[in-house]
This record gives sequence, structure tokens and C-alpha cells, in this order.
Amino acid sequence: MVGDDPCPLSPLQTGFLGFLYGNDRDGLDREEIISLLWPEDDPQKARKRLNQLLYSIKKKTAAPTPFECRGTRILRSGARTSSDLDSYLVNLRASRLSECAEMLARGFLRRCDGQVSRPFSSWIEARDRELRSVLGTKLRERLTRCESTAEWAGAKEAAEAIFVLEPLDEGALGALMKARARVSGPSDAEAAFAEFAARREAALDSAWAPREETLLLLTRIRSEPGSIAPDTPPDPHVDQSEPRLVGRDSERTLLRRTLSNPPHQTLRGILVTGDAGIGKTRLIRESVFGLSLEGQTVFFGQQAELEQFIPLNPLIEAFRDPRIEEILPQLDEPWRAVLYGVMPSHFRGLVPCNT
Repeated sequence: MVGDDPCPLSPLQTGFLGFLYGNDRDGLDREEIISLLWPEDDPQKARKRLNQLLYSIKKKTAAPTPFECRGTRILRSGARTSSDLDSYLVNLRASRLSECAEMLARGFLRRCDGQVSRPFSSWIEARDRELRSVLGTKLRERLTRCESTAEWAGAKEAAEAIFVLEPLDEGALGALMKARARVSGPSDAEAAFAEFAARREAALDSAWAPREETLLLLTRIRSEPGSIAPDTPPDPHVDQSEPRLVGRDSERTLLRRTLSNPPHQTLRGILVTGDAGIGKTRLIRESVFGLSLEGQTVFFGQQAELEQFIPLNPLIEAFRDPRIEEILPQLDEPWRAVLYGVMPSHFRGLVPCNT
């Protein structure tokens, strides 16, 4: 752009300015530019071509020009000129990662593809990979942090940005499916699956065979029970949406991390206590939501007062879930035999061995 008007440049002119502004330096040496743009030309001829290139850019952009010539150095023109990469770095420092992903998805110096030397093409590819790697690391760190604290909206935003950055990566698809399932439901997760399948098959011109873990995740999403049922039937005339949970970040993070790392072959109890109405059920619901997407099986039972005569009602209610029949036969002894003794109907005719 020159002022508010577009300034069309040739692929070579665009490539030169991209090289000048795409480095983390204020300027470049003339010989460095020549070795990248015209590596096979005679040095004298290459210097002449560089001078012609600089003149043509000055003529198109008029004042102020986007560079300054100082002897053997060609410098950026400082504050008078900005680039898309400058805007990208501003967004990156401000942690506006979704905007960064959208910018990189358009491609770094894509207009120069096939129009510049092989060494210059290699530099463009390497710089693009570097930018994507830095952004991808930041996005995955945000995704992990949001998942660990049950900030599902933030996790979804990060997963969407990763998918924009890596539209053909099946691992990015898995993260997006889990995030969408947690925020907007199974149908939105399946839409991501269908979109990826169409895009992958169009890019590779062949049928896509999903990995086993992707198919397993899809099965879990379809069977995700959602959240704990409310104590009373919902009123269709009342807005059922809940406000964002605040003031329980540390408790939710601790509970989420504890639940995400179950003990191996041992039992562990987690007791959540407090006065009625302070949000215990809401805290538990948000902490357990989505655990089945990680391969854990979650059974729900309503809360109970431990001072009551029979405090086992929540366990009895949870064990009424039909899925318990798939879990109990897989337990190690002695738990399998003990539980068979109190609920034999759940073992589908299998008799555990007493040891």
C-alpha cells in the first residue's frame, strides 16, 4: 500500500521486500541479497539487476520508499513503513493467537511460489516453518493450560486456531473435536470430523482412513453423557444457561488434575463438603465434564448428606448406569469377586474366580 492506495508489485519485488522485512534485522548486505535472488548470475550482472530492482520499487512506491541504501547495506525505512509481519508480531506479543493463525494460514510470501530462485524458495519455506513452529507451541501451551483448568471456551479457541494453522493434521483434528464437544456439543465435533475428511481427501486425492484413536474419540464423543442431571426437571419457559463459574479456579484446577490422573489399581476417594447452595454440584460437574473424552468412564449419582442413615444412595444410583456392565468384568481381583457378590446381575453371566 502507498498511502491508502494498493501498489501492485511483481513476485520478485514482493520477494525482495519480504526478505528485507521478514528477517529479524534492520537491514541486509547487498551481497547477501544477490546470493539469494540471483545465485547463478555473474556478480557484476547480479549487482546491476539489484540496482534495477531497487529503482523499479522506488518508482512504484514513490516517497517514502520502503528502504534506504547506505553503502553496501540496504535498510528498512523504520517507522514510515510497516509490513504484515510487523502486525503479526504485534498480535503475537499481545497473545492474540487466533489472529496470528489466520495471518499465517494465508502463507508467508506465497505470491512468490515458483517465481524466485531455489535458495530463496528454501529460505521462504524455512521462515514459514519457523513462524508456524513458534505459534504452534504457544497455541498448544494455551490449550493445555485451559484444559487443565477446565476453561473450555479458551481451549476451543486455541484448538480452532491450531486447526487453522494445521488443517491436514489429524492430531489437530482430535484436539478440535474434543474442544467442540465440550463447548458446543457432539454435532459440532462431528462437523469438524466431516470437514477434515473432505479436506484431506481433496488434498491427497484419495480416501481417508482415520487412525484408530480418532475413531475411538468419535465413539466417545457420541456417547458422552454430558453433565450431571439437574435436581429438578428443566422449565422450558426459563433460561437454563448458567453464568461463568468464578471464584473457584484453584479448587477446580486441583480437582480436575486429580481426576485426570487416576491411581493405578488402587481406590481413592475425593470428598467435597460445604454448606448447601454454595456450588459444590456445579464445581464437580465442570470438573468431570469431558473426562470420558480422555478415556475415563464417569458414572453420576446425586449428592447426599453423610449424616443420613444410609449414605450409599449416590453409589447405588451410579451403579445403575448400564455401562457398569462393561467395566466390572475388567476389574482385577479381589474387586471383581467382591462386586460380583453384591451385584451379580451386572456381570452378564460371567462368574469371577475367587482367589
